[in-house]
Amino acid sequence: MTQVGIRVQQSKAEFLSTLKNKGSLRTEMRFAKDSSYISFHSSNDPPTVTELGQPVYVEVFVKHEDNNLMLLLEDCWATPTGDPHHPQRWNLLIKGCPFTGDSHTTVVLPVSSRIPYPTLRKWFVVKLFSFVKPPTFENLVYFHCNTEICKGTNCLQPCSNGKRKQRRILQWAGQRIFPSVVSGGPILYFL
Repeated sequence: MTQVGIRVQQSKAEFLSTLKNKGSLRTEMRFAKDSSYISFHSSNDPPTVTELGQPVYVEVFVKHEDNNLMLLLEDCWATPTGDPHHPQRWNLLIKGCPFTGDSHTTVVLPVSSRIPYPTLRKWFVVKLFSFVKPPTFENLVYFHCNTEICKGTNCLQPCSNGKRKQRRILQWAGQRIFPSVVSGGPILYFL
């Protein structure tokens, strides 16, 4: 979970928002119990336990109510500790697209339009894996994503259903990007 303080500066009045001048956007990551993304594991519970090779359903979302904002995922990765800068990491998404450098492909899923504010949510699924020689012997995996919040109608997602799309961000049109890192976990795996 991360909080980002923001100040919205607009050069055109066409981008009306529930954000006035100042506010905070709270970005979180959580794990769904299945592919429906209806029920989630609680962060207050002990670590989620699953088997290696089983799907992990990840949701990254912004707690806000503004149809003009869009959550963008840049890079997402996993580490064996809660430190997002840990040197041992496994790439999941690169520039919003599934990492293709190994056989464990991450799948970016479309967010259901039945969900309130679907542009403020991202869903992806990855099969759980283990790290070779983790720094601890706890069998834990943590997930992290670089996120951006884009404001306005010219924000396009870089990937949809695994196909690359160009993303236009027109700073001069009143849009601003607010980068942050959001983390979730741990997920405890057993062999």
